[in-house]
Amino acid sequence: MFQTLSILSGSGIRNGIKNAQNGVKPMYRRTVAVLCILAMLLMVSAYAGTDWVCAGCGRRVQAMLGDICPYCGAEKHEHTWQEATCDKPRTCSGCGEMEGAPLGHAWQEATCTQPKTCSRCGATEGAAIGHAWQEATCTQPKTCSRCGTTEGTALGHAWQEAACTQPKTCSRCGATEGTALGHKWQEATCTDPKTCSRCGTTEGSALGHAWQEATCTQPKTCTRCGATQGAALGHTWNAGTVVQAATCQKTGLKRYTCTACGETREEKLPVDPANHSGGTEVRDAVEATVAADGYTGDTYCTGCGKLISKGKTVEAIGWRKAAEQGDPEAQYELGKMYCIGTDVPKDLEKAAEWFRKAAEQGYADAQYKLGEWYENGISVSQSYAEAAKWYLKAAEQGHVDAQFALGWLYAAGYDESFPEDLQEAIRWFKKAAEQGSADAQSMLGSFYEMGEGVPEDCAEAAKWYRMAAEQGDIYSQWSLGYLYERGDGVPQDYTEAAKWYRMCAEQGYDNGQCSLGEMYENGTGVPQSYSEAAEWYRKAAEQGSSRAQYYLGRLYENGTGVPQSYTEAAKWYRLCAEGDSYFSEFYAQPALDRLKGQHLID
Repeated sequence: MFQTLSILSGSGIRNGIKNAQNGVKPMYRRTVAVLCILAMLLMVSAYAGTDWVCAGCGRRVQAMLGDICPYCGAEKHEHTWQEATCDKPRTCSGCGEMEGAPLGHAWQEATCTQPKTCSRCGATEGAAIGHAWQEATCTQPKTCSRCGTTEGTALGHAWQEAACTQPKTCSRCGATEGTALGHKWQEATCTDPKTCSRCGTTEGSALGHAWQEATCTQPKTCTRCGATQGAALGHTWNAGTVVQAATCQKTGLKRYTCTACGETREEKLPVDPANHSGGTEVRDAVEATVAADGYTGDTYCTGCGKLISKGKTVEAIGWRKAAEQGDPEAQYELGKMYCIGTDVPKDLEKAAEWFRKAAEQGYADAQYKLGEWYENGISVSQSYAEAAKWYLKAAEQGHVDAQFALGWLYAAGYDESFPEDLQEAIRWFKKAAEQGSADAQSMLGSFYEMGEGVPEDCAEAAKWYRMAAEQGDIYSQWSLGYLYERGDGVPQDYTEAAKWYRMCAEQGYDNGQCSLGEMYENGTGVPQSYSEAAEWYRKAAEQGSSRAQYYLGRLYENGTGVPQSYTEAAKWYRLCAEGDSYFSEFYAQPALDRLKGQHLID
């Protein structure tokens, strides 16, 4: 009120004029009706209207006085209001006059991803709360409990299969699906109650055994399940009765009876050699001939055929006389007769005696035979030097077996008395080979293949192997097949290799059988057939071939060509490992260790 009154004072007028002179922009203020009423009372001049305040001098000017300040002459000017904001009241953009108070912030509470924020001005306070994660469940992914944001996917149910009393159930959340299976009852037995075969639940009790007492042949036995207790009582046999007496030609029969149950048993009585029936007869009697001794014959029982007494030898008429007269052929033939017991009793010492007599007269067959006996120590003291002496005598006469035998001695070099000499060995093998000896041809093939005593020459080896192979020599057939398989000395030809392998395999040669099996397994030279391979491996393996034993075990392990069987595989691997070959150490034993490590065999 006093301020209103001051408008009329002289100081107010002066200030207004001064402000106007200084170019101060007038500011207008609205006054309330109360002040108008007060002014009207004081000035005894009532009116209705809105006063304004001069921005130049600060005095209140009645609206009825016009739009010019009567005190300082400033013109009336309207406010240009800017609406109040969160932190500033309503303000005139022209004069800076403020009205009222700031609105204050309209805060929105902080969220998981956004701090506390004013919805009017966007101002923020503090930080975002962050998600309050709830772990993923079977049906819902990882989820924020405040805002519902999700991460990842639901775990899905961890189903446990339905049981007798429980349906299919999730082990995490307990959710169920379907119904329980129900018990699968097996009826009660003597020793077990009624039992579910799925879960083992029981109902009631076991039936108990229904025992029958023991008999002579059967222990105490349950009539329901067949279980037994204790042992059978056993028969109580009487002394027995001879039903049929044994003779020299027939067995007898004795019958015993059990005194408890009446059962009987029979016992065969052995032939009684002393109880002959019938007479005797002489068998195998032979008259002496020019070339052979005779024989008086042996005496036998006509009932049982048993030999009662041996006969006696009757000396040969011809060969012996001729031999005693110095005929070398007769002496040799007589030696052979004593050697094998033809028409004379077998007597190796006499045989050696007659062979020597013939050999000393230059009979080549006898010289060879005597050399053979010295080499092997048959009825004479073993001596390789003495053997070589007699072989040489026969060999120089062109005796092919002696030539091979002499070559063998030189190749073997058995001891210091007769050392190895490969050049001499090859010389004698070649002489025998050129006369058609398959053994010598095969040996020459080996020497040329291995380059022992001669330069290595597989083509030359193939030539000699072929000569022997065409005579049926199994080693040469296999060796020739091997050269064809490798293409050494001959053009590589799997079909030809398989042909020679088969020839020796069909004669029972284990190396040929194993090699033919490899051809069938690999399909080289023959149509691939694992079953055929298994058959040939088996033939060789049963003869002790460690290579075939390993290959057959491998087929059984892999179920190739034969039904898969780790037990059968282990059997053949074990047989191979028990040997001392390369396959035993480096293939079979590691294979056994592998099967054991994988718990496929004990």
